[in-house]
Amino acid sequence: MPVAGAGVWPSVGLISRQDRLVRCACLSGVVAFRSVGQPAGPLGSLCVAVRRGVVGYRRGVKILIRVVISAIALWVAAAVVDGIDVQGGSTGEKALTLLVVAVIFGIINAVLKPVIKVLGCVFYIVTLGLIALVVNAGLLMLTSWVAGELHLPFHVEWFWPAFWGAIIIGLVSWLLNLFVADDE
Repeated sequence: MPVAGAGVWPSVGLISRQDRLVRCACLSGVVAFRSVGQPAGPLGSLCVAVRRGVVGYRRGVKILIRVVISAIALWVAAAVVDGIDVQGGSTGEKALTLLVVAVIFGIINAVLKPVIKVLGCVFYIVTLGLIALVVNAGLLMLTSWVAGELHLPFHVEWFWPAFWGAIIIGLVSWLLNLFVADDE
């Protein structure tokens, strides 16, 4: 059972004189309340349980924010680079297509990029990391192929649009991720 001040809830403070409630804040910022006369033990357990739920919620929100950032970056690349096309009727359809393509792009990057980095470690060293531009272009072309197989109206024509598009996607994603807090 957690003890007050032992890492589960570092601070206890009176927040309401009428209700005589005490605020117990967990390390994650989750706030729980208890009566002044209530023992602290069960609340610590409640606080830890609430913290686990909030951490899972925060992780989901962060993933959603990253997908939206990737979709915006794909939209910028499609707008700037000839050869990257997002076709569709309405703006809503294009936005939905970009969101789905961003999820596909994220999955491909999460699965294949670490494998490619490990297997191609020598190339990354010899080229001082410039091979990453080619790898990113290839992953964008693979994303285009998967999108085509899923009948999504997203297409990258050939290598050079993928190359420049990957650079733009990387820069826009980096810039937008500067505004997203990283709790880790």
